[in-house]
Amino acid sequence: MIRRLVPALIALVLVPAARADGPGLVSSVWGGSGAASPGSTIRYVTVPTGRTTLLETVRRRDGTVLAWRNLNGTWSVPAVTVGGVAGGLTRDGRILVLQAMTLRSVTRFLVVDVSSWLSIRRVIRLHGDFAYDALSPGGTILYLIQHVPDAGGARYKVRAYDLRAGRLLPRVIADRRQRGWTMSGYPVARATGPDGRWVYTLYRQTDNYPFVHALDTVTRTAVCVAVPEPWRPLLRADTNALYRGSLRLDGRRLLIADRPGAKPGYVLDTTSFRISEPGRAGGPPIALAGIGAGALLLSAALFVVRRRGTRKGRPV
Repeated sequence: MIRRLVPALIALVLVPAARADGPGLVSSVWGGSGAASPGSTIRYVTVPTGRTTLLETVRRRDGTVLAWRNLNGTWSVPAVTVGGVAGGLTRDGRILVLQAMTLRSVTRFLVVDVSSWLSIRRVIRLHGDFAYDALSPGGTILYLIQHVPDAGGARYKVRAYDLRAGRLLPRVIADRRQRGWTMSGYPVARATGPDGRWVYTLYRQTDNYPFVHALDTVTRTAVCVAVPEPWRPLLRADTNALYRGSLRLDGRRLLIADRPGAKPGYVLDTTSFRISEPGRAGGPPIALAGIGAGALLLSAALFVVRRRGTRKGRPV
């Protein structure tokens, strides 16, 4: 076993790209805890070394570097929240996706087979501004955030890339019952189901209510559920609140809090997609969002949101 001394970069480094408007705030993790699958004894860390990047396999218990590979260019473990929660690994820990540290008209990703001596499986080049979002459990579908230029600069789409076929799939991943809604905001919290199929992300917005984006990475479908908490213009009231949030899975319940360690303010049933206040799970739901062609039932709270005319920034 070989032990390397990694300089100050071994601390968590969150590297935002030049633009800071919603999902355009592409963040990455250098050093630090890196990416690790649940229950794994190892983690994967990227360390910049000038014009190259060192990808390391590190034992979590004592920081011993077990293997490494030098990559041409500047690559990093992707972050899935503005707070720097690392992503990029499949649930079984066999496939790791790195992203290039650039925001240009062409976006690049590197698919690494970490189960086979950190071998490079595929280099992805996409025209447009993309960022990592999630992976299907088996590592066959890569989900991406595609930034859509507009007047506000905060709109985006969720896209799917077929890693076996090597192509970007044409259909946008969205809640099909809400075609008129626009997805925007800052991803502040992430939770993933025990089998890696469902990925839940809490988004906050400067001019609208927060929402949970529930992505089914197997069927390539999504459900969006608004969180009807007392809303206020976050940038005016509390700038830090725009970047705070917490999600935690408790069986079939997704506990939603306004900051880590706080008591949940809302509970989302991950089967029915009913959202309610704690202790009221058996009562009428605050909101209900189902999958498929069923009717969308909105409570008075969400009805108020629509009546206020807050079309801008509403989730897809």
